[in-house]
Amino acid sequence: MAEVNVLTAYLGRPENPRSTFYRVGLFVLALPALVVVASGLDPFKILVYSQVALSIQLPLTIAPLLLLASDKRVMGSSSAVPGNGSSASPRVRSSWRSTFSSSTS
Repeated sequence: MAEVNVLTAYLGRPENPRSTFYRVGLFVLALPALVVVASGLDPFKILVYSQVALSIQLPLTIAPLLLLASDKRVMGSSSAVPGNGSSASPRVRSSWRSTFSSSTS
C-alpha cells in the first residue's frame, strides 16, 4: 500500500482509502505482483532480477541529481560547492562535471 501513498502524494490527492481513485490506484499498482504470483514464477528470483535492474538504473538517477545539486545556477546559495558546508567532495563533483559536461554541451 506504500505505492498508493506515493501516488496520492505525487498527484496531490487526499489519501482516502474509501475513494475510488485510491482503490483503482492500489489495484493498478499491485498488478505486477499479482501477475508474478499467478504465473507461477519464483517470486524470489523476480525480486533479485528487479533489484539488479534497480542497481543498473541507480547511477542514471544519481548523476543528474549530483549535477543539479552542485550547479550554482540551479541551486543558488544552497549549491553543493566548497565552502558552504557541503559534504560532497570537490573531487567527486569535478569528476561528475567533467564526465557529463562534455555530453551536454
